[in-house]
Amino acid sequence: MARSRRVLAAAILALAATVALSACTTEPPRTVYVTLAPGAGVSDAPSPSSTSSPSGATTTPRLTDAELLAAIPEEAWTPDFFGASAFAKVFMLEYRRAVNSGESTLFESMAAPRCTFCADALAERDEVAGNGGSVLGGDMTVEEDFAGGGDLGDGTWNATFGIAVSEAKYVGADGAVYETVPAMAGRVEVLMRFEGERWVVIDARVE
Repeated sequence: MARSRRVLAAAILALAATVALSACTTEPPRTVYVTLAPGAGVSDAPSPSSTSSPSGATTTPRLTDAELLAAIPEEAWTPDFFGASAFAKVFMLEYRRAVNSGESTLFESMAAPRCTFCADALAERDEVAGNGGSVLGGDMTVEEDFAGGGDLGDGTWNATFGIAVSEAKYVGADGAVYETVPAMAGRVEVLMRFEGERWVVIDARVE
């Protein structure tokens, strides 16, 4: 099974248990979630031929900076923390869209070539496609009203925020479910640099 799914699931479930215990004594903050609408992103972009990366995952040619900026909200353009956090949230939503639908052009274009989290995500996408199947559920929402993080002092910025993922059933070509990942909630950290006119994701991890 793809490493990104297993690592994400295990780490978030462990974190969720810790949060549940602390919630007994501390009133949790109000949380508002936003999700990517079906078909959003780069559905109108061309579908170029795929290539293979050194890790073995299939990759697609990247969008130009102008195409990428046109595909994401304007609040994700700015070279400040507000832009970084907005960019990071779109990136995480595109991660799940890449796995669930197989469309990864925007996701790949947002990331640096050596992003480990991204390579794992593409391997997970290819696993689903290789089985000739699909994913039922597995929809991600991200915390809209708060993000932590900032400038780390070396040109790298981070953004941390809450996510929730619904139960995902991985279905093979025969229509049978070969794996079920339970619903989960937790926090992620996305590391980025501002290069040229846009943010680039270096990596992402579960806190």
